[in-house]
Amino acid sequence: MLMEVMESPSITKPSSSPGFTESSPSSLKATSPASQYERLESKIGEGTYGKVHKARDVNTGQIVAIKKSKVSDADVEMGGIPFTVLREIKLMQAVRHPNVMSCLDVFADGGPGGVLHLVMDFMDGDLKKIIDDQRLRLSEAHVKCLSAQLLEGLAALHRLFFLHRDVTPTNVLLSFRSGTAKLTDFGMARTLGHSERPLTPVCTTLWYRAPELLYGARFYGFAVDTWSAACIMSELFLRKPLFLPSRRDSSPYEMLAKIFEKLGTPAEDSWSDVSALPNFAQFSHSPALPLSSVLPSASTFAQAIIGELLSLDPKKRPSAAEALQREFFTSAAPLACKPYQLPFVQSAVVTS
Repeated sequence: MLMEVMESPSITKPSSSPGFTESSPSSLKATSPASQYERLESKIGEGTYGKVHKARDVNTGQIVAIKKSKVSDADVEMGGIPFTVLREIKLMQAVRHPNVMSCLDVFADGGPGGVLHLVMDFMDGDLKKIIDDQRLRLSEAHVKCLSAQLLEGLAALHRLFFLHRDVTPTNVLLSFRSGTAKLTDFGMARTLGHSERPLTPVCTTLWYRAPELLYGARFYGFAVDTWSAACIMSELFLRKPLFLPSRRDSSPYEMLAKIFEKLGTPAEDSWSDVSALPNFAQFSHSPALPLSSVLPSASTFAQAIIGELLSLDPKKRPSAAEALQREFFTSAAPLACKPYQLPFVQSAVVTS
């Protein structure tokens, strides 16, 4: 079963990493020393469980990103590998897709209690930087291209039963040379198996968190990722978060109020079993706003698919693969631009 692969304390050799050797459950051996990688920038980002640095592979000249994860004393006692990092490596090895970050190499440095390094493709920036850069004009063709890549990456994860649980603009990395978008930072990822198991509702960043999580759901599925994707799609049109809280330490109930202000207050006939959720509370009635007023710059086709993905009832949200088959992506004008046509791509890129 896939879940057994994900939870196994052993690591298999990445196909693209000739310097990495298989490890036993109690140790991680690597023939790729830290000296193979020349550091170029001390810090270019930070994931859920580690800092990210830019480097050059001195053997090939390839520019890479290296994510460093400290191994604690408790990790050493349990076999030397943090399970959060192990899960991330397993996912990146299992999911081979152009819109999902892959693992090129893994090596340990510093002995017991040292640092575990994950070597990945170097990406120039993330989606948040593009959203925040008001100098860039994002047309609907641009939004469609970026949204399709995001949903393609999610569909690839979901096909192999991986749930990301932290889909945010900062976790969608971009190449400024090709326009490729890659999902990354899988420290919160989990697998969904045949039997349900409780999961924490406190995972995704607050203003991308699905309403069932805000109500304390511990049994949930891929719909929490597609909700987050819809929030990002909306943000590409608005150039600001759709459900931006008044303060960063807002409570789940304050976030629910923000959601219900736009999407309307749920009832049993629109969201079956909502009252059975652990932290359910009744809100005063608020009607849903028309999406034409919420997303005025988006086409009716864009509003339609975003509206579906923002269904309060998770059972009514289309999957990532289903969303990609909606008219917005398949035939509605304007068609998605090619990734290299995105406005942040360097002009030196060959477009033939």
